[in-house]
Amino acid sequence: MIAHTAPLTKLLSPTEEQFEAWQLEQELQQRIRDMSVKAIASGTFTCTACGEVAGHYVITTGSQTYHLPTQEAFLLLESMVA
Repeated sequence: MIAHTAPLTKLLSPTEEQFEAWQLEQELQQRIRDMSVKAIASGTFTCTACGEVAGHYVITTGSQTYHLPTQEAFLLLESMVA
């Protein structure tokens, strides 16, 4: 006898909370890319590929280098370009 399982689409569908978290991550990544371009004028360089691939952003400003997750990278860049 085969056990009843949920339809595959139900198993693969994200919850509303997961979808909202994904949307927020996408929005923050786009805003980080935008702010990174503005931050170049002040000598701050951001590896955006690092954030999107490795899960952390590498931000170098002056002699300091930061390895930050998305939300912290966003806050640091926001304070630099404000």
